[in-house]
Amino acid sequence: MKFQKNKIVIHSGGQTGVDRAALDFAICNGMSCTGWCAQDRKAEDGIINIRYPLRPVFSFDPDLRTELNVSDCDGTLIVLLNEMDRGTRITCEWAKIYRKPTFIYTSEDHKKITDEKFKRWLTANKINHLNVAGPRESNSPGIYNFALEILTGLFLLKMVSF
Repeated sequence: MKFQKNKIVIHSGGQTGVDRAALDFAICNGMSCTGWCAQDRKAEDGIINIRYPLRPVFSFDPDLRTELNVSDCDGTLIVLLNEMDRGTRITCEWAKIYRKPTFIYTSEDHKKITDEKFKRWLTANKINHLNVAGPRESNSPGIYNFALEILTGLFLLKMVSF
C-alpha cells in the first residue's frame, strides 16, 4: 500500500505548541486537517482562530478532546523537546487504551530518526489519519518551531510520496 503526504489527514486539538504547528503545517502545505478542540474553542492564547477546521467537544473536560483525537485516528505522532507534560502523557494513555500506534520524536532523536523509519511506521500501521500531539508552548518553549521543523523534514523534504 502506498501513502502520500496529501492523503494523510492531520488531526490535532488546536492548543498552542505542537497542536498548532501541526495544523499550520497542514494548511500551508495543502494537507487536510481536522480535530477536536475545547468546547469554547479556547487555547492558552485565547480563542482558536476559525481558520482551523476543528470541532468543539461537548464537554469542558480537556481529556475528552484528547481521547477523541486519539480514537479518531490510525496513530499518533508525539513531538517533544523536553519532558512530556500532563496532556501529552494523557495522549499516550489513550493511545494504549485504544491500541493505537504511537511514534515519539524527541529532540534527542532529531539527528537519529530518519524519514525512512517514520515512513515504515506510517506504512506498517496503515496511517491515513494522523493525530499530532505534544506539549503546549508554555510548557515547552520553542516546541512550535521544533514541531514545524520536524513535520517539514518528515513530510516534505524526502517524503513527498511514498
